[in-house]
Amino acid sequence: MAFGVVGGLSIIFIKDIRLERRVYWGSWLLTSLFISVSLTERGWRSTVVGACACAGTALLYAYLRTSYIKIDGRIHTYTLYRNRPDGAAVVTPPPPDAYGNVLTAPKFWWTIALFALAAAAVAMAQGATAATVGAGLFVAASIAVTGYIDGYEGFSVARRQYVQLVVTTIASIPLLLLPVLAYVTAYLIGKRSTRP
Repeated sequence: MAFGVVGGLSIIFIKDIRLERRVYWGSWLLTSLFISVSLTERGWRSTVVGACACAGTALLYAYLRTSYIKIDGRIHTYTLYRNRPDGAAVVTPPPPDAYGNVLTAPKFWWTIALFALAAAAVAMAQGATAATVGAGLFVAASIAVTGYIDGYEGFSVARRQYVQLVVTTIASIPLLLLPVLAYVTAYLIGKRSTRP
């Protein structure tokens, strides 16, 4: 674990993105190796779970927060502003349907769908509790803001991300369709006050 911490902290002082990438993946590789070795006395399943947990954590953090996933010269990242090639001086403009010039519409709507699925899982597991109501209201509020922005900026419903909208709608059934109703209502309100 110390290798991961030292590797993560040393990245602060490195200014070359290629070296940062190597230090990041090298420190996670060593951390995964040592965590797996430390779990060998608990059996091979614990060893595999430990290695997979380390790899999953490294991949998730790298995808969400860095530009360290580079495959065939292409950088894979969650946000648009970390998406440019190493050392590129020219920044490519974001797609016209990007949310806040930060996320593409497909990534944003898959994120909404995941939040709706998580809230639905809480609702199915716990029934009508404070946690269920809170999760449902969180998803409904975030999707209502999204609906208003989509309508106000003149985009089509869900910015044409219909698969994600269907997943979100199905996931909203245990939430009494509150997120979808909030989206449609806010979309119509935003459509009425569209920019001139």
